[in-house]
Amino acid sequence: MARDTRFWTWDWSLAAHEIFEILEILEITYDSCRPRPGIAFEYIEAVCIGFFTVEYVLRILLVHRVSWQEIGLPSKVGPLTKTWKYATQWLNLVDFLAIAPYYVSLSGLYEGSTGALRVLRLVRVFRLLKSPKLRDGVDMVISVVGESLPGILSVFSLTSIVCILFSSCLWIAEGTDYSVTYKPDLYPRGVYVRPQKHGYGQEPTPFTSISHCFWWFFVTATTVGYGDEFPTTTLGRVTAVGTFYAGIVLVAIELTIVGRALKQSLPQWSGQVSSKR
Repeated sequence: MARDTRFWTWDWSLAAHEIFEILEILEITYDSCRPRPGIAFEYIEAVCIGFFTVEYVLRILLVHRVSWQEIGLPSKVGPLTKTWKYATQWLNLVDFLAIAPYYVSLSGLYEGSTGALRVLRLVRVFRLLKSPKLRDGVDMVISVVGESLPGILSVFSLTSIVCILFSSCLWIAEGTDYSVTYKPDLYPRGVYVRPQKHGYGQEPTPFTSISHCFWWFFVTATTVGYGDEFPTTTLGRVTAVGTFYAGIVLVAIELTIVGRALKQSLPQWSGQVSSKR
């Protein structure tokens, strides 16, 4: 019982340090901490990284004394092989990537990318997936996505074809009217124009090619509708209405595929969770 209490205390201590460091990394991205965070944040960072480094190194050095079943290996192996296989498990690679940028920044090899290296330590948030409750849920999601993947890829292929079709229609409606008289001082070689939204003038079109229309298609088809790009011609608006309905159908197909896989996996997952209680 005392041993379980020690393990519980150690796990929660690690989780607290991880959350604390994540909050610290989020804080130093504020304007008040740029271009260099305050000395207090550097001390907090050093303490957290030191704690994680000791914990990581001890686990790697002592894992050979743990049974192969406890660390999730499929069969019994030698001490060196066990250490290597344990160190290359994806959650342990996450641990390594969480602490390595700090020491790289200390070396001064990538001084211009220190901030980016620091933010890379946010990958340590994935370590929280070692929690059994979270891990069960993640395993179910991975299983559902794996079962749905063939159907999702098929729908993605269909979506790509539909994207090219509607993007081509929008480009024809909005991006093929070339003018050499529109603001010649700004556009001495001419520019592609379209009507303004109120219909009383012209403006440069944002849809200068079919590929430029792809962003508009996905924003419209998924009914997100940022409004940063929108058609102003009658034909362009008709194309947009068709994109709305095509997007709804495509999203509904994907949701149906994922929903069917979830319906099949949920009873099994619920049974596994109940058996662990």
